[in-house]
Amino acid sequence: MPPGGEKAPPSPLRDVATVSDHAEALAGDLRRRLAERRRSDAAAGRRDERPLAAAVAELVAAEAAVLSPARRALVCELIMRETVGLGPLEELLADPAVEEVMVNGHRDVYVERAGRIERSAPAFPS
Repeated sequence: MPPGGEKAPPSPLRDVATVSDHAEALAGDLRRRLAERRRSDAAAGRRDERPLAAAVAELVAAEAAVLSPARRALVCELIMRETVGLGPLEELLADPAVEEVMVNGHRDVYVERAGRIERSAPAFPS
């Protein structure tokens, strides 16, 4: 609490999207478009011989050229994580301090670190 005991006013920025929010939204949109494109190609009897990572990189380069190379790489990573990985759990599984990951629902994710269970921020959209 601030001096004087009164509560601090709520942050005016709590509902403002972050750069990560925008990257995740873009990745989700591009992943859906890539899936639609691949389904359409498969229905038409066309097969994309490129590895998935190459198709993702090409799509991101074409659709997000204004982003920095680092931001494009992040978007590619997010698309791949959601497409062939474990989505929001990937970060937790890569953390050597995490001993166990427990998912009790799409918004209830817990991890065990050093024998202590704690709620984790990553959650599934639904």
